[in-house]
Amino acid sequence: MFATGQHPVRSAIRKPPVFIRYCAPKWVDNIKAVILKKILSLVKREDLEGGKFENAWSEQGRTLRFKNGSLIRFFSYEQDINVFGGDDIDAFYMDEHAPYPIYLENMARTIDRNGYGVLTMTPEAGITWEEDVIVNSKDPGIDFRFFSTFDNPHLSREGIAELEKALGDDILKEAKLYGRFVALAGLVYSNYNPNINFVPYRTLPSHLSRTFSINPHLRIPTTWNVGVWHEGICHIELEGSFEPGRGGITELKAAIRTSLMQLPKGAKIGLWIGDEAMGGDGLNVFGQKSVLAQLAEGQDGFPIIPTNQSSDKAFEAGVMRVREMLNVEPITQKPRLYIMRNCPNTHREFLRWQFREKTKIDEQLLREHVQTVNKEWLDNVRYIVMAEPIATGTVTVQGTGAKDPFTGW
Repeated sequence: MFATGQHPVRSAIRKPPVFIRYCAPKWVDNIKAVILKKILSLVKREDLEGGKFENAWSEQGRTLRFKNGSLIRFFSYEQDINVFGGDDIDAFYMDEHAPYPIYLENMARTIDRNGYGVLTMTPEAGITWEEDVIVNSKDPGIDFRFFSTFDNPHLSREGIAELEKALGDDILKEAKLYGRFVALAGLVYSNYNPNINFVPYRTLPSHLSRTFSINPHLRIPTTWNVGVWHEGICHIELEGSFEPGRGGITELKAAIRTSLMQLPKGAKIGLWIGDEAMGGDGLNVFGQKSVLAQLAEGQDGFPIIPTNQSSDKAFEAGVMRVREMLNVEPITQKPRLYIMRNCPNTHREFLRWQFREKTKIDEQLLREHVQTVNKEWLDNVRYIVMAEPIATGTVTVQGTGAKDPFTGW
């Protein structure tokens, strides 16, 4: 409809010729066997270039051309990411779960023409980037819908009942029948209990030891958390984030300070730690000054100690420690790790960080068995837990008359 200028909404904004991409997982199984056949069953032959499919279709270019100049190019996720660069487009359609870099390339192609994208999928791969970027987005330009199989007027009740019976697994039913994002391969923190570990916010005394942990990036959101310790119990008291594109180091520093203003009056950070990319000496893997090193510079800097967690043993130890602290202890009948409700992103990541559904035979280490899906806040929690202060109590700040409310500098 958009290609032929008959779309009731889009065609009023953009007239043909329009340039469209249609992307799907596999060329043979999806594009040729299903999608192309479906499009040909709908399009009028007189709307095609040359009046028939043979003239309008280019197998080599994977392109369908229309007599008004519009064209649809077909791509599969099997292709190299570089193929998705190139010309500007008015629209892209993505069928089923796709690699995130392909989505970014498609989005980039729409900028000059003020185009749009449509994604359709059954989330059979579990919790993937689409939930973060689409479903949980706060961008007013993004909209989404969930559709239930039971509301499909083209399917019989008997057929749906047979499908439901065949699926068996209740978790898989959530994904297949209702389109919901669910962890299909088991949660890493399966002992996280929202009724126990996720607690209402309450103001904790300002003198208690606090740890600030940050996971800095340049191309994806930078996240941070503050944990407050008392007698071996940790409350994750604060979370914050800084989106790429909102500025550089100066703006990131300002965002951190604004976030920390939410702490109780008089509260100070006793320990500052951050995930440092491998490289050492304040440099990243490219030999450039790391984000942590830049955050520490200047009078508005933060005294962040780098914590290199790339080691598999450190990673596994951190995960195991978090698990241990989430458990209810038999004597106290309480856990040692709580997430306050003003940290909804941290809470949500606990509910969705999962093991891979399939792993290679030679994979032995925990890190390799874990599905990485935007677990930035959980990394911060892991660093905070692993940096538990030996002695908690009043935080002594060096010097007198310090002006900085957080660092004591």
